[in-house]
Amino acid sequence: MEEIKVKKLLLFITVLIFPSVVYANSSWVWISETRPYDVLPFVIIITIIIEVFSIIKIANIKKYVIVFLCVLLGNVLSFSAPYLLAMTDEIYSFREMLEHMPYYTVGLAYLITTLVVEYLIVYNCLKRFTTNKRTLAFTILGSNLITTIITAVAERVFCRGQW
Repeated sequence: MEEIKVKKLLLFITVLIFPSVVYANSSWVWISETRPYDVLPFVIIITIIIEVFSIIKIANIKKYVIVFLCVLLGNVLSFSAPYLLAMTDEIYSFREMLEHMPYYTVGLAYLITTLVVEYLIVYNCLKRFTTNKRTLAFTILGSNLITTIITAVAERVFCRGQW
């Protein structure tokens, strides 16, 4: 019985990550003046502030500079990981990828990438500064979930595109 539930969950996740919609012989066009790269600097700042504040207050780590640098490193790597993974044989600039690719920057695959990359970096950098590693782990995961949702909502509100 449990095996069936696991298979259904994996199928559901697969459908979310790899949708079966195909748009042949068409081009993606942004119809709003605002593009994801216009929104990105603002969400990065908001993301870092929320994550640093959460770790300092909830996980009770008072090493402000270290927390900031670890969160900054984690965010730089997690924000760039999807683009590095999306590159194929052709090399596009970051701006070209966001301008001509038919997706918003943030989706389920991005959330998973962010959680994995940032958790590994931030948790391993900060675990020696806390007495409660479980609280630190949940704080990192929770704040990343919240900031990823904020980013996805901001992009969908300000950036519109169509085939």
